[in-house]
Amino acid sequence: MKKLISLALTLALALSLSVPALAAQTTAGAKTAGAASQTVGVVLDGKSVAFPDAQPVLKSGRTMVPYRALVESLGGTVAYQDGTITCQVNGAELSFQAGGTAVTVKDASGTRTVQMDAACYVVNGRTYVPVRFFAQALGYDVLWDSAKRSAVLVDSKTLIAEADKNFTQLNAALKKVASDPSKNYKSSAVYDIGLNLKDESGKAVTAALKLNLTMISSATAVEMKGTADASSLADMMGLDAAVKAGTMTSAQVTALRSTLSNVSFQVICSLTDDAMYVNLPALSALTGASASAWYKLSLGLDSLGLSAGSQSTVGTLIYAACRSSASEDSTLAAGLYDTVRETSTALTAFLGDGKSVQSGTSSKWTMDSAALTKILGADAASLPFKTFNVTLTANADGSMDIAFNIALSTAGEAGLDMTASGTMNVTASSGKINMKLDMGTLGSATYALTIAMTPTSETPATQPPAGAVVVDLGDMSSLSALAPQTAA
Repeated sequence: MKKLISLALTLALALSLSVPALAAQTTAGAKTAGAASQTVGVVLDGKSVAFPDAQPVLKSGRTMVPYRALVESLGGTVAYQDGTITCQVNGAELSFQAGGTAVTVKDASGTRTVQMDAACYVVNGRTYVPVRFFAQALGYDVLWDSAKRSAVLVDSKTLIAEADKNFTQLNAALKKVASDPSKNYKSSAVYDIGLNLKDESGKAVTAALKLNLTMISSATAVEMKGTADASSLADMMGLDAAVKAGTMTSAQVTALRSTLSNVSFQVICSLTDDAMYVNLPALSALTGASASAWYKLSLGLDSLGLSAGSQSTVGTLIYAACRSSASEDSTLAAGLYDTVRETSTALTAFLGDGKSVQSGTSSKWTMDSAALTKILGADAASLPFKTFNVTLTANADGSMDIAFNIALSTAGEAGLDMTASGTMNVTASSGKINMKLDMGTLGSATYALTIAMTPTSETPATQPPAGAVVVDLGDMSSLSALAPQTAA
């Protein structure tokens, strides 16, 4: 219950800050079906799928399932003719040959041939297929639950649509501040970040970081160029002490200060390729790499169950947050379907239809400690909030205002209680954010952002320039050596 409450409140704050009979046996197929396999399960929309005769198996890191039983559990039909196996589910048609890896897919977007990463095979008259490929081709999201040793299939589109039925008013407000996906935009943004901290001796140390950005964006890509003045950070690095200790020379300190005073960078994000590329000459200089090197990192859209062009609705945000938790902890995957529905119910108490209060021509949603106590009862006492107040206001002109004041109590760690407060104003073409973080004895930080957008005919780059050196860093989980093993 506490985890669900925490997830619901995290989503609430995220909203306030933002904004998937006879088979022809072949010799090749029989050889593919080796003995090195383990029986596993399949969970569809929170319920285990029953396989009456042939059972799913884990083979070479892939969950292979009896095709007919899989398709029929999804509400589809299967036909066999002249060695070709065809299924139809929810308006999509998939055709393939047993023992092959090529699949012809026909759906609303047209007809195409795609390659599977594992070949189909036949055992005892049952055709086995890789569940991840076929489920995703039919529009299902796929995860792996390590505790239940099961492939988890979720009809995410239907689940998100079910959740969004509870948030039609807020979704309408979000739609008004969303940019037109059919247009490209050019944006300019200024970030100001201030730090007021204390070093180990208790001495006050201040620093300021200012970033200036220009961006070209489309519905599926963003190209960003920027400069930053981070020279004041040098005062927090103890450079003078390093010179006295002999670990740095005065010339090295001067060079570092100069570098920090004018940090340039470029970022390219491609949602279609699920990739982010970063060019940061200052980092390359520190690592000895070429200044023209680009660093590639996966965006991890798959871990959120999202794809290029996903719309920002409350249901989408709920699913993405729950999906991310299930990706980080694979033992939660089988419960994803129920978690999304329960989280939607919890958030409906704050943000659902009928929960807004009319103030003139504006609609306001309020989430505060009193509402938490009313909804959660005794469970509210276990939450770490000293203060919790978030308001979202949808204005008649289509803009949205957000204000929040949240104080966290870290019991047993005196002086480490934290308070975050701030305001935001968002329109379809601009945004302003002002935030303050009070970290008790550690100090404080401020954050300000101003951004403006206008339509443009320019198109964002989706990859680094031709011939550029690209260093693949993998994804966030691989960087932290926490990447879970998947068998789906």
